[in-house]
Amino acid sequence: MTDYSIDELSWSAAGRHAIALPIHLDIVVEGLAWRPEPLGGAGGLEDGFDFITEAEVATPAEWPLRAVATEPDSGACADVWLSAPSGTRLWRVTAPAPPSHPTGSRQFAMLECTAPRGAFTTVVAPRRTIAGLSIRDASLVIEHADGSVHEHAGGDASWRIALRAANATSSIDLGGAIARPTVAERDEGEEEAADVTTVAAGPETTLSVDPHRALSFSLGERDYRRSEESWTEAGEPTAEVVVATASGELHVTVTARTGPSVVISDEAVNEMDNEQPDVNATGLQLSIRDARGILHRWLVRPGADEAPRVRPLTRETIPRRIETTVDAEHWVARITIPLGALGDASPYFIALGVTINEIAPGRERRRGQLVLGGAEGEWVYLRGDRDDPSKLIPIVIDR
Repeated sequence: MTDYSIDELSWSAAGRHAIALPIHLDIVVEGLAWRPEPLGGAGGLEDGFDFITEAEVATPAEWPLRAVATEPDSGACADVWLSAPSGTRLWRVTAPAPPSHPTGSRQFAMLECTAPRGAFTTVVAPRRTIAGLSIRDASLVIEHADGSVHEHAGGDASWRIALRAANATSSIDLGGAIARPTVAERDEGEEEAADVTTVAAGPETTLSVDPHRALSFSLGERDYRRSEESWTEAGEPTAEVVVATASGELHVTVTARTGPSVVISDEAVNEMDNEQPDVNATGLQLSIRDARGILHRWLVRPGADEAPRVRPLTRETIPRRIETTVDAEHWVARITIPLGALGDASPYFIALGVTINEIAPGRERRRGQLVLGGAEGEWVYLRGDRDDPSKLIPIVIDR
């Protein structure tokens, strides 16, 4: 944009690794408590950590945070906004100056995080026209001093900017993403198989899917919302959620490996509390926020005849097809939604949530839940059919 620039680094990994991003700006953050601490890292010439002469670190309580950067030669200032996952450490270090200044040293900043997924977002505003910055449902919202608002949302293949000024609204869709490798030619009329990418899910990072690429999420221990039994004691249930598009439709396939299914009759009554009886049976809760911002939710479970039983949890406004199949140790739900029902035009910026209810034969209540987006340290009690909208996974669908 004309008065600011945005840089975003996002990552997703199976485990925890240290992700560090140097920001070559001398910044000052008001009210931040710095403390001296050695900066660890590889020695020698390869990574350059040995050249750090001074280091201090702080762990901000909240993100995003605002800083002021000063250019040491001219004294010019710019506002800098930094956003990072909770627990990220912010370093301020001193190292040799760049080659254009063969003598002396310079201060710069560095973000360091060990979360398995997340994003570092840096906004630099040299004209200092930004009054506020926030993250809402994985969108970056920039508020200007003149009252105008820019809302950025993007994925791997697209980036959309919604502009609001007074009563006027408009949007910009950016292209130019690097083309993916071409796929092998196929026979005429044959559907092209999508490459499936396995990723870690989190509400902080926007993912993308198109006819050439599907997304796969593996749910396990860190995604288990427990009761009195831990994930291990519950038999280590797992699930896979695959998100794909084909023939103008969104396909969500959930394969739940939760042991023998517990199927209730259509006339079942819950005599233990005021929750619906279907929360205590094999099934799942599906949430989709469409491109218009409308939230749609259903509870899906297999019936005794394996045909799906579907209970809307919100006012149902979009068409869908749902199929369920049951095997000895797992069950599968397939949900299909026309892309045109999700928004007015591609790319479609949606958010997805899947919560799988897990129960063992002989139990009266469910034993736990597998939650797309993670549920480490959470308990299943008193949740009924409710889900946290902040856990929805942002996804951009390119047609």
